[in-house]
Amino acid sequence: MNRQQLQEIYNIIRNGNIEAFKKIYQENPRILSVETPFGNTLFYIIQRKRLDLLQYIFHIDENIIHNNSKVKDYNILTKAVMIDKNEDIIDFLLNLNIEVEYKTIFFAIEFKQPYFIIERLLSNYKFDNFKQFRKLARDNNRPDVVKLIDEKYLPKTPEAKHQSSDVVIDFIDNSAETALELPDATYELSHEITRDVHIIGSGNTKLKPSQFEGIFQVNQASVVLERLILEAKDAFLVPVINGKLVLKNCKLSIGAYGIFGEDSTIELVDCEIVQEGTDTPAHSVITIDRSALTISGSTVEVEIAFAQMKSGCKVVVEHSKFEGNIEHAMFYTNTSMDIEVSDSSLFNAKAGIMVEDNSNIKVTDTMFRHFDRMIYCRDNNNVQVNNTEMKLAGSCIQAGRKCEVNIEDSKFSSADENHITVDQKSVLNVKRSKFDNANMAALSALKASVINVEDSEIDTTIAGVVTQGGKLNIERTKFIEIDEEGAVRGVKNDMISLKDVIIDSSLTDIIVDKPRKLTQENVKITNPVTIDDL
Repeated sequence: MNRQQLQEIYNIIRNGNIEAFKKIYQENPRILSVETPFGNTLFYIIQRKRLDLLQYIFHIDENIIHNNSKVKDYNILTKAVMIDKNEDIIDFLLNLNIEVEYKTIFFAIEFKQPYFIIERLLSNYKFDNFKQFRKLARDNNRPDVVKLIDEKYLPKTPEAKHQSSDVVIDFIDNSAETALELPDATYELSHEITRDVHIIGSGNTKLKPSQFEGIFQVNQASVVLERLILEAKDAFLVPVINGKLVLKNCKLSIGAYGIFGEDSTIELVDCEIVQEGTDTPAHSVITIDRSALTISGSTVEVEIAFAQMKSGCKVVVEHSKFEGNIEHAMFYTNTSMDIEVSDSSLFNAKAGIMVEDNSNIKVTDTMFRHFDRMIYCRDNNNVQVNNTEMKLAGSCIQAGRKCEVNIEDSKFSSADENHITVDQKSVLNVKRSKFDNANMAALSALKASVINVEDSEIDTTIAGVVTQGGKLNIERTKFIEIDEEGAVRGVKNDMISLKDVIIDSSLTDIIVDKPRKLTQENVKITNPVTIDDL
């Protein structure tokens, strides 16, 4: 189909009557599958709100709409909810049983569709993402949708009957036993524990603090809490001093202060942690000082920072999922810490890991999505990233002076700035990794730093690798579709060595201020692009 014919179809869909559409459709029934910038012709009909055309197509053959319902990564119903005041077409497509996708409901909330439309979409949804929809509705100020999801799709287990806390206090203070099993009931108390105990609930056993100091205050003891619901709005959950706290298969509902540890060990295993709201004096859900924190097999949804480490802390995260708030860091310290994250996913925060100086950061088999900075650190830090994916960031990794950053078998995608930046006198080693879609450089280093790149690929960035007064060694690496700032760029008196390098389909290739400091071996520039090509 040529451009003139396509333009005619567009004009009829925009302005023509149904008789004109019938005529062109009868002449060429394949017009519905013609790809356009809007998806296909059917997508454009929906965009122009032509319910009459949809009804005609359905009358001719009810299978046509289903056969052409999906283009790229979403379907025509998802397209319909992106359009304001489009209820009639949405209703028509739902009556045809067009699949309600995750993106359908996502965009219906984002595009502020009416309550009755979202209600119907949810009732036709066949999967279990209702917690995510609830958070999205809350973020978009849709209390009506939040209430609908809470009441119909995330019904809460009724709070068990209140019981006297005397049985718990008597066990802690007077019993010779170390384990206590509690029935499904709600207990309100605030009591110090100074001996080793194990308290086990029955699945709907809830503990609440009766005072600001928290449910329990653990002092020089080892305490295990299992199968409990711990809930606090304006008080601490459990502070721990010179002790150990292990939470197993617990649900934590935190309004503000959460857990505090000093000279202690805290472990959360197979737990669910929820903290809603930013109108709180607390800075983090967990705060530790000179302590160790382990999170394993847990899910976390918070609106403030998850964990603040004061000094001398070690953090281990494994097999867990975190979702935060873009205004707050997830794990942070104003001093130094050691942190290891493995086999986990982290979504939506100002920073995933934020440290000052002299810290050790290790990330393995982990996914980051939607951060201002995935990893942000100041000076003299060691960063190791293996088999990890980082996507949608202001900048994926930003490191200060005298840092060592090692990247292996990882992927970085979609950054507003550089994917990785290191400051002066740092070393950046990259092996077997891929970088794409950065609005600045894939890799950048400042004065007297060294970048070593091996067996990697850099695709669709403004610049590839940039150094300023440092050293750059690149081997067995391919650059694809690099824009105007150079696949390889030395800004100021840099030592650059290239071996077995391919620069393909790029506007610029090698830019250096001192050609005599550039050495090349088997460097190929293929399919160069010019301004005229663009």
